[in-house]
Amino acid sequence: MLRRKIAVLFISIAVFAAGFFTYQYFFPDNILVRILNGMGDISIESTPTATVFVDNKVMGQTPVQFALREGVYKIKLVPDATAKKTYTTWSDSIRIYRNTTAYIHRVLGSDAASSAGEVLTLEKSTSKTGQLLISTNPAGMFVSLNGEDRGLSTLFVDGVSSGEHEIGVRGEGLLPRSIPINVVDGYKVLISIKAAVDPNYKKKKEEKVKPKTTELRQLEILSTPTGWLRVRFEPSLEASETAKVDTGKTFTYFEEQSGWYQIEYDKGKKGWISAEYATPVKK
Repeated sequence: MLRRKIAVLFISIAVFAAGFFTYQYFFPDNILVRILNGMGDISIESTPTATVFVDNKVMGQTPVQFALREGVYKIKLVPDATAKKTYTTWSDSIRIYRNTTAYIHRVLGSDAASSAGEVLTLEKSTSKTGQLLISTNPAGMFVSLNGEDRGLSTLFVDGVSSGEHEIGVRGEGLLPRSIPINVVDGYKVLISIKAAVDPNYKKKKEEKVKPKTTELRQLEILSTPTGWLRVRFEPSLEASETAKVDTGKTFTYFEEQSGWYQIEYDKGKKGWISAEYATPVKK
């Protein structure tokens, strides 16, 4: 009885193995062949639908997913034109890493400014946790991770836990983008994001602020027994004399301090005079 069960088990395993490897042989775009041959997947989506070219070879229409050997490929998307609207094409060089899936998502507009999208690839790293490297076009956009601002692009983030996360980018005059990602321990997610120009954006006019002009105050030197008035270095009778000014003349003054005025008696030269022999000029 036991021998019969063992025989049935071995026969079942043999049948399964034969069927499995036969399937692998006739349908090479599968996980076993990818692992054995050092291949990776690429998944491509676009709006509108587009024809996919890999190194100038047609691979189908979006959405599409297929396997490629590890290496760098020229990916090109050619959207279907309509009678009412034409769309711009998109192309870029993408590196495929073995046993990973690269994601391409593009929103194709009538020109580059109105187009957007992202490219995500996984690269093996030496970190035990997940890592992110986020670049944007244009550069210098604000980047958030799970709703928390993390800095400006290009941005590297280490110590990211495995699992699902959300990347957001925003910038002045650009349409914001939000991208769901899946982080795997020991891998770096390379994220390249293109933002479209906001067609409704209007730059705020900068108000020109007129510089404040300081009103210059004038004073007149009153009559003195000597016909002139001493200018001193400090507001004190004990301070040294720096100059003399004639009575009847007017000068610009800046400060008033306990019976003294600070005047400009010569260009770029200031000193103090007694307020007893000076009076402000009324305008």
